[in-house]
Amino acid sequence: MNNYRNIKIAFSYFPAFTEESPNMQKRDFFNTNGTKWIDFLSLRQEIRLTENDPSFSWIAIAKEKDFVKFEDGMTEEEVYLEFKLLTWEAIFPDEVLEEIEIQNLQKWLIENLVADEFVSLRSLRERLKAGNIFHAEIDDFEFLRAYLYREGYSKIILKHKLGTNERFFKLSQPL
Repeated sequence: MNNYRNIKIAFSYFPAFTEESPNMQKRDFFNTNGTKWIDFLSLRQEIRLTENDPSFSWIAIAKEKDFVKFEDGMTEEEVYLEFKLLTWEAIFPDEVLEEIEIQNLQKWLIENLVADEFVSLRSLRERLKAGNIFHAEIDDFEFLRAYLYREGYSKIILKHKLGTNERFFKLSQPL
């Protein structure tokens, strides 16, 4: 059985009880590639292995490492998504939207949301696909990156019930 050493090390960069903010922790993590502590190539391989390992649990590692973004009641997918939001740009830079694409996605969100109606991310993905707007398949991760990008979180409201994988967006106020 794989002990997922690099994944555990990666989680240890994001402890709940620290004076550093998650952004500071993220910066420290990004600066570790190629050090004796962690190798991002090996980490990538381990993450890919988890996809076919029914014994692997993102929740178990989050609890073991006291992950800053972990809350009781989270699903495996929720923990995985929080981990992705903190690490993916460093681990899988070739798999994330570039900054200009995130800006365009955020702009598209603001233009396609209204203040009095929550819209599911599933519905937003369908609209993007139907309009053939982006070259890449946009998943929840990229939508959340767009939401968190610069001032997006002040213009867009995210609704998510812990323990579910459904997320909804709406504008914080009419344009």
